[in-house]
Amino acid sequence: MHNKIVDVNKVRLQWRIQKQRWRRRHREQGLCIWCTRKAEPGYVYCSDCLAKNRETTKRWKPKIIAKRKKENKCLWCGCPLIPDEKTICIMCRVKEKIRHIRY
Repeated sequence: MHNKIVDVNKVRLQWRIQKQRWRRRHREQGLCIWCTRKAEPGYVYCSDCLAKNRETTKRWKPKIIAKRKKENKCLWCGCPLIPDEKTICIMCRVKEKIRHIRY
């Protein structure tokens, strides 16, 4: 039985690697990484998938943020906050600063 678990994990890893390659190829070719139509300029999704993604995000994001605020967790990554931190953990703040420095 233990061998089956290892095989399932191996298959999942192979599937994830294959999916990453597929998305990378499509991204390089300027195709949507979900449906393979032509992606919008500056995005990795076509206009239809971009609209679907925005609608989905509008529905679930407020729920996630409310839950994390209630549980005193970082709004971005969900890790527990230390008493000095208000809404975003120190690691997310560092990542955000690095992101702003690069651009």
